Amino acid sequence: KAAEKLVGFSEAAYRLPSVLVMLIALAVIGRLGATLIYPAAGWMAVFTCLALQGFNDQAADARPYGLGTCIAVLSLWFLIRWLDRARWGDAAAFVLMGALLGRVHLIFWPFYLVLAAYPIVRLARRDTPVRWLQATGVFLLLGLLLVPVIQDARFIYRQAPLHVIAQMPTLRN
Repeated sequence: KAAEKLVGFSEAAYRLPSVLVMLIALAVIGRLGATLIYPAAGWMAVFTCLALQGFNDQAADARPYGLGTCIAVLSLWFLIRWLDRARWGDAAAFVLMGALLGRVHLIFWPFYLVLAAYPIVRLARRDTPVRWLQATGVFLLLGLLLVPVIQDARFIYRQAPLHVIAQMPTLRN
């Protein structure tokens, strides 16, 4: 509605929010590349994303995939900041973004595996000031916030066969 008020009723108005959130995601991806790889690698991460058709498709799509990508990237950013600095504000922002991700679209569920694996590796290597007990508490809180999403997903899963419009792809496909 805000985009429609800004630019009027048009196809572009419906796609503008996706473009904006994907720009935010792109900026955060650049920061992630610079943080995790090498300071100059941020630009490489940005240009790599721009070369991906799926990334560009999400930016041009009026559906919530761009928003989900933005929230996924932000959740990873705040997770890394929390593990690097052990600040509770970063932990709270991570939990907030993690709880929002499942509510944007259920298709992002595999990203929770990334959000779980990364701290496990860091904690196992003792490469963070965050301790296991703190991490367990933060992830328990995130899990509790995701209970309604999981319940909705179970309901949707039971009705999924009613919405199938194509055959399952084979291994060859």
